[in-house]
Amino acid sequence: MQGLPDKPTGVKRIGDLLVEAGYVSPPDLERALEMGKKNFQALGRVLVTLKLATDQDINDALAVQKCCKHEGLPGHLAVKALILKKSDNLSVPEALQHLGWTADGYKSYDEPASIVNAKAELQTAASGGKETRDYAEALIKVADAYLANKLAGRAEVFLNEAGTIGDLTGDTLKPVLLRKLSRVATAQKRFNESRQYLEKAHEHLVKSGNTNTEEFATFLLEFADFNESRRKLQDAERFFIEAASIFARLGFDDERILQAIKRASAAGQQLTRVPDQIKVGELLTGSGVATDVQIDFALSYATEQGVPLGRALVTLKILQENHLYLVMQVQLLIRNGELSPALGKLIVQYGVRFNADLDKVLKLFDYRPKSQDQLADELKKASEKMVSLERSLPADHADIAAAYGTVAYLYFQRQQWAEAEQLFKRGMLILERAQSGSAGQAADFLDLFAELRTAQLDFDDAVRLQKLSTQLRAKQDGQISNSVARSMERLATSFCGKGDHASSVNCLDKALLIREKIYGADSHELINTLETKADCNIHRCDWEASQKILLRAHELCNENTPGTDERSRRIVEKLINVCKTTGDVGLIEQLQNSVKRIGFMV
Repeated sequence: MQGLPDKPTGVKRIGDLLVEAGYVSPPDLERALEMGKKNFQALGRVLVTLKLATDQDINDALAVQKCCKHEGLPGHLAVKALILKKSDNLSVPEALQHLGWTADGYKSYDEPASIVNAKAELQTAASGGKETRDYAEALIKVADAYLANKLAGRAEVFLNEAGTIGDLTGDTLKPVLLRKLSRVATAQKRFNESRQYLEKAHEHLVKSGNTNTEEFATFLLEFADFNESRRKLQDAERFFIEAASIFARLGFDDERILQAIKRASAAGQQLTRVPDQIKVGELLTGSGVATDVQIDFALSYATEQGVPLGRALVTLKILQENHLYLVMQVQLLIRNGELSPALGKLIVQYGVRFNADLDKVLKLFDYRPKSQDQLADELKKASEKMVSLERSLPADHADIAAAYGTVAYLYFQRQQWAEAEQLFKRGMLILERAQSGSAGQAADFLDLFAELRTAQLDFDDAVRLQKLSTQLRAKQDGQISNSVARSMERLATSFCGKGDHASSVNCLDKALLIREKIYGADSHELINTLETKADCNIHRCDWEASQKILLRAHELCNENTPGTDERSRRIVEKLINVCKTTGDVGLIEQLQNSVKRIGFMV
């Protein structure tokens, strides 16, 4: 009996072809084979039913298997053809043609003219040697032709060959090659690899010193595009801005520069920023509006005269007043997290160049600041008023100091401590030199500054500042005044934060004595001070003293108000809690019966 004929050399089963080409995983293939045996179905049909492969995948695998059986196609080329077909979106005959093998059963595949011409140039370059720069450039041209025809897989073959020619590490061809490989990786959705190629190209260009050229700016736009497509918006914004800056330095037309800036602003508006700290001098030098020498000179003048840097710049005619206003608005947007420092510098540059206000420049850049909360709007208005006063009044006028205090306190409320402290200090310097104004204004500044220090948990400095404020108020309004009483209460709060409860109680006793002399011992004006003093005694665990103080406050509430207001409720609640600690059950019952008659429950 004649034996069965052997399978043709190199023929692979459909399952093996699909696994080796990466269409199907080995576990999925095993599952499909088991199901096929149970249900008496062909493997291809099972794979399609399980949605592990498409009909087209099965037809392609059958086509290359047919070439293996009847036309001698080697098995390894069959696998490569399937891989190439999928990666470059080719037909089976096109994939085989690119691998240098044409089946007799298929029509020959005619490559586009651009590829044919590029290959002809490659043959010419090869005659001069395959280790030359010319040959590497010719390989890149062939790769470009394949990329233009959406054949990224074939392009990668030629690019890889170009990368092996000589040592191109220090050559200008290296970043070009890396950028082409990035395009290939992007086309094949290997985005991490694509980013790595672009980062290497960027590193190479920076090291070579070619950072002030049109080529580098164009590359930055390409890198920015990639980052924007991958939602890396911060990097996208940075590269768009850098490209725009290079175009500006090189003298390119405004339209090209503006397009890059608009792309940057589009990316920037989608970001949630952490506010940056930036000084007026940095904005001016970074935008090219002033030089480092001019800023240093203005700083020296400002220090000598005791005026802000902006006022010194205007006085010395380094900057116009409307430009100073623009710079301070941009600085505010940066500190509020609305703009990046880099984009802020470009806004200043364009605003000064075209003598335009902020709204016009932002409109030019297609930039719309995010909607701000009420506090941010107040900060903007206060800053505008501060700049306006600086333009219209002498540098040492007390009203300017008051404006500084308002802006500083708004920064303090936004928890932007550094800005608040800087403005508080500047305002105090102005008040010290002020020809008009009062000790009360200086005391107001000190109160706000002390509040800032308390928020920063610097209680020692808060106590120092509050003591100065109390002295100023006593000097202006007299020892027996409401302003001194309020200042003593603030000082008590600072002592309490420091942990010095004895000093705190002492301050509150003085404040209480002042209010008693002004309003009388049975006035409701004493209630808040009594409650604060009780709280301080609670902190020092002096429950009996606290109980007496709260009881007095409770009695004053009943005498002066119906007892149904929120303050009365709060005091009764505190008093009951203190009585629970002291064990005064009788008073607790009395209080509970009292509040029931009044009409609220604690």
